[in-house]
Amino acid sequence: MPILDLLNHNRSRLTSSHWTLLSNIVHAYDNFSSISEACSIIEKLSKLSISQLSDTPMTIRISGYVLASMISFVRSIPDFQILTIAEQRSLLERNLQGCTALNFILLLRDSNCIDSSTFITNTTSAYGFEALSRLKRLKHQLDSDPTLVKLILVIFAFSSSCSILNMPESMQNDTLLLGAFRLLGSQNVYVELLWKYMVYRYGYQETIIRFANLIKQVLDLMDHITKSCLRVKTHYFQLEDFVDKNNRSCTSSSNEHVPVWGNT
Repeated sequence: MPILDLLNHNRSRLTSSHWTLLSNIVHAYDNFSSISEACSIIEKLSKLSISQLSDTPMTIRISGYVLASMISFVRSIPDFQILTIAEQRSLLERNLQGCTALNFILLLRDSNCIDSSTFITNTTSAYGFEALSRLKRLKHQLDSDPTLVKLILVIFAFSSSCSILNMPESMQNDTLLLGAFRLLGSQNVYVELLWKYMVYRYGYQETIIRFANLIKQVLDLMDHITKSCLRVKTHYFQLEDFVDKNNRSCTSSSNEHVPVWGNT
């Protein structure tokens, strides 16, 4: 990591509001993180014999927790809470799958689950060595700064669409599709925050390269995950089922108080 000289020359353009927003994003993500659940699954399965293991692959089990944590994270964001219930449902249907895929890779890296012998054995048995190699490659490609990944998660959460599976027919005439420009305000705030934070951390020249690489990493990841889901039908349908159940659970509890930024 390069030596930072921005503070010495006071070139940071991050205001106190930026720092507060950045802190809130990181806090909310960490508050709803499913790392402990993922590690617990691996620990429990490592104590079982092969005959005792369920037919459900470990990646599917972990994906369920990752998906639930992603929903909680997005629901705690103020920009999400000001949307109508129909718009919230639309946004989740559009972007939850892609964001969960990115969150899944971040979790595997930060928890070191992907290096567990139990995870390796289970994943290889369910999907083959190629799928495991792809996961490891995506993990190594992901930017080493977890804060950048958490910020890009928020940006893609307010995308017009980053779905990795087929979009439901009900989404063809929804309100956000007809007025996607409403999301630009939220996206611009978080993109600006990401850019200024990167300049603060890495300087202008490296930020340009790192920003482009970050976008490419996310797009490559979604492409790989899409191909994996289509290639492994069981994973496709189970992931789709997780999305459907959590969307219904999330939108049916519209009267439930959701703390802003995950505060308790």
